[in-house]
Amino acid sequence: LLLINAWGNAPAQSLAVVTDEFKYIQWPFDHGMAAAEELYHLSADQYEMKNQVANPEYQSALSEMQQLYDSSLGKWKAECVDEGNYPMYAKIYDRHLPWEEKVAALDTRMKRLFLEWREADSKLSSSGKPKEVSAEKRAAKAAARAKRKAEQESGI
Repeated sequence: LLLINAWGNAPAQSLAVVTDEFKYIQWPFDHGMAAAEELYHLSADQYEMKNQVANPEYQSALSEMQQLYDSSLGKWKAECVDEGNYPMYAKIYDRHLPWEEKVAALDTRMKRLFLEWREADSKLSSSGKPKEVSAEKRAAKAAARAKRKAEQESGI
């Protein structure tokens, strides 16, 4: 079973494959924009509380689920329609493509959102608290957000 989550902000988007025994999730937009993956042994961990990706005992299962993921994504790529950003997501979810190719595949809106998210993420200090931003920058960002919202509402 292929589970596609392409809704919401980029960091919340993922693609997963599920069998009776395991669930494998690929997160292309992880913190710092390095892809992350998760593997859960569903019969032993039905609430998906223990990610087994780094567990040496699960490397065989991880490899099998990655192969299933790749083949499921390949089938989806072959069958997806050209509209609705499906070709873009097919590239984003391809765990073998370098990040530069994924960014090149983003549409204008998605690229802007990604860059804004990455900029906001980079402003966090090592303590996890946002860095101080001047009142002028906050006002400029608020104006830009309002403009984007107006454009979205008007269909631009």
